Amino acid sequence: MSIIKSISVGNGDMFYIKHGSSNFTIIDCNMDDTNRQKITDEIISESSDKDITRFISTHPDEDHIHGLKSESLTCTL
Repeated sequence: MSIIKSISVGNGDMFYIKHGSSNFTIIDCNMDDTNRQKITDEIISESSDKDITRFISTHPDEDHIHGLKSESLTCTL
């Protein structure tokens, strides 16, 4: 069974999908200094047993990809 989590990030939401398979998907990203550590810790924890991690941006506006270059998150992706 897949688990879908929505995380409020200011102007919108980012999501992750912990698939019932070896896949893990992050959809959109808007991290800043106020939420970066909490979000990256959760994503790293929830994806630790997954083999394939992907990021999907619904469109290239800054508020959908902000914080994607976070060192902690980049290592996970």
